[in-house]
Amino acid sequence: MNKALEEKKYETALEIAYKTAPYCHPKLNDAKVEMTQIKTLEDMSEEELKNFIGKDALK
Repeated sequence: MNKALEEKKYETALEIAYKTAPYCHPKLNDAKVEMTQIKTLEDMSEEELKNFIGKDALK
């Protein structure tokens, strides 16, 4: 692919990139996440709340 780019054969480079991408960049599998909230929101500390809803939300 790099050689094709150096020679300005862009169609060839694109074709090579398209065909080799699945081997260089594998697809991620689906992940299942389960979360159980042990404390109520009122019982959480400020740090726990920041982690729960996202650190940037309480600025």
